[in-house]
Amino acid sequence: MIQRIQSLFLLTATILSVIIVVHPISSLALTNKVFAVFNTYGLMTNGDDPEMLYNTFPVLVLAIVTALLNLTAIFLFKKRILQMRVCVYNILLTIGLIISIFIYYLLIRNKFDVVSHAFSYSAVLPFVNIILIFQAFRGIRRDDLLLKSYNRLRD
Repeated sequence: MIQRIQSLFLLTATILSVIIVVHPISSLALTNKVFAVFNTYGLMTNGDDPEMLYNTFPVLVLAIVTALLNLTAIFLFKKRILQMRVCVYNILLTIGLIISIFIYYLLIRNKFDVVSHAFSYSAVLPFVNIILIFQAFRGIRRDDLLLKSYNRLRD
């Protein structure tokens, strides 16, 4: 069952979670002509000598955990109930990731004088992850119901 469509959904969600960890979420221009990049691990100045302005370690941990849970769910194809539970927990953690990104973004905007900002495409990826994980959950549930119906016919 590893070749099923839900495995592709989970693999795509894993790749997107890794992209969230690696790529910046937002670019910020601060008041004193300083450009900064908001990543999952913090707010870093952009230039020759990068400096950490603000640490966002919980966002990094949530992003890594969601990537690992996606990868784990792929290999739980023989235990469909556990795989569905992992998908539900991963959706909840991804919602927590979105909330934590939003809270840290507001904290950064309040702490530093931001002149302008621009969100990157990776700010949308957690929402896409939720959709992909939900689609995988539906596929796993459909397979589980199909196998239960076959067992009823045998009995």
